[in-house]
Amino acid sequence: MGKKRGNGEGSIYYSASRKTYVGQVILCGKRRSVYGKTKKEVASKLKELETEAQGGYLVEKTDYTVAELIRELIEDDYAMGVTGNNSYLRKLETLKRIETKSIGKTKIEKATEKGIKDFLIAESRICSTSTLRKTYALLKRCFKEAEKRKYIVNSPLTMNCPKSRLPTVKVRALTLQEQKRLLNYLHNNKTKYGAQMEIMMLTGMRMGEINALKLSDIDLDGKRLFVNRTVTVDENNRPVLGETTKTYAGIREICLTPAVLTIVKKSILEQAPNPQNLLFCDKEQRPFSTSQVNSAFMRIVQTRTIIDTNVPGKVSLHSLRHTYATRCIESGMPPEVLQKILGHTDVSITINTYCDVFDDFKQQHIDTATAYFERVGIM
Repeated sequence: MGKKRGNGEGSIYYSASRKTYVGQVILCGKRRSVYGKTKKEVASKLKELETEAQGGYLVEKTDYTVAELIRELIEDDYAMGVTGNNSYLRKLETLKRIETKSIGKTKIEKATEKGIKDFLIAESRICSTSTLRKTYALLKRCFKEAEKRKYIVNSPLTMNCPKSRLPTVKVRALTLQEQKRLLNYLHNNKTKYGAQMEIMMLTGMRMGEINALKLSDIDLDGKRLFVNRTVTVDENNRPVLGETTKTYAGIREICLTPAVLTIVKKSILEQAPNPQNLLFCDKEQRPFSTSQVNSAFMRIVQTRTIIDTNVPGKVSLHSLRHTYATRCIESGMPPEVLQKILGHTDVSITINTYCDVFDDFKQQHIDTATAYFERVGIM
């Protein structure tokens, strides 16, 4: 007969048929059994089970690693239409960071609070805050699902998402003189990706949106183009056309100035026919990636006398989008209008991103308003 143990710790008995001691305990509604040559050995194993259960490890047997469960959840969401193609590919890209580390190879029931903490802290030294948040979100979803499936009692992910420890250098817009020098260089030199750079600087479009343009998106007679999708990367880091834009607000119409219209017309004539009818594509008829254009842009600004090194801030390809937005603000464009042009989901994003520029022109707008008040006789 089994010998009852106190405090709900289960029972231990000797099985004559097995010729061994057996310990049994019920954890989260599931009966677990352990075996040993002595009562002491079995009692120790029962204690380990109870400790594991209290720490969040359980009960339903599973061979899933952390990375395997995350991948299954990503695939399921995509198959059921919960996430679109762009989001699916971005999540797979984030998953790579987990798969290659020890936390990704760890069995679900063996993942520990310390192991996760060590992983996230290590990532915070080499990743941006944005990347950390994406990684944290995948881990959180994984352990929440593991709880639901009864693989664990409690999630070992108990810490908040850490902030990046990388030094942050804000990407800046080009000054007016820098912009003129860059445009002059692009006009007078045959530069790979030069057309995309000019379009970005003169429309504020994201480079992924420019590289995803199809001929059917362009209305030359109406002097406009339609942003419907972006270029993203697949699991092997190869550029592919996404099904839509970065956000729903990214789907928009862009009015073409005479300068941009000229660039687009020239690009149409120069681009060889391709199955996807892309405005820009490589010799293999694939879309270009943002990183390809960024590499070419950085070579230009690093080897030509374009950038004023005395101006603080980081210059990258994204500076061209900031440059367009800054010139619009300098011209007096309201933030609500700029929001629509840039494809921001909310005007607060526009204001927060370019708050320094808006502040610089605050007094100018106050002076303009004051002059108006005086002119109409209310001051």
